[in-house]
Amino acid sequence: MKTLSLKNSLLAVFVKVLGYDMPLAQGRLRNRFLKVVEEKVLELDKNRVDICEKFAEKDADGNSKMEDNKYIFPAGEVKVFQELADLYNEDCNIDFLPSLVSDIGGIKHLIDLSTVSLSVIETAQIEAILEAFSTIQDTPQEPPLPQVEGKLA
Repeated sequence: MKTLSLKNSLLAVFVKVLGYDMPLAQGRLRNRFLKVVEEKVLELDKNRVDICEKFAEKDADGNSKMEDNKYIFPAGEVKVFQELADLYNEDCNIDFLPSLVSDIGGIKHLIDLSTVSLSVIETAQIEAILEAFSTIQDTPQEPPLPQVEGKLA
């Protein structure tokens, strides 16, 4: 198995850059990969919401206060931003099962073919993603159990 290691902060632009119309075979390749990445994105978003809920101002019923669909934090609260920064700087490991290892080169190629418009920052993030692809590691496997020979009494 091969493992692609990225920072959580790169997941959104990774999904964005692959969001263009493409022929069926390429689309199937993308969708196999995005199925795995989508789980990571959902987990990241859940953790983000949990952090925001933890630090947000609460109303009389104990519900988090929001304005324009954004959490409201107490004035001077910096811990929420520290925890969010820590969350987005965590490594996200994406495992390619042996049956999908051959997809790695195809995904890199789809990034190169992308027609999605990106900001300067997003372009730099894509460079970081492509760099991560060039350093994909084999996932360590558990060593096989030793074979014991002998007679049972």
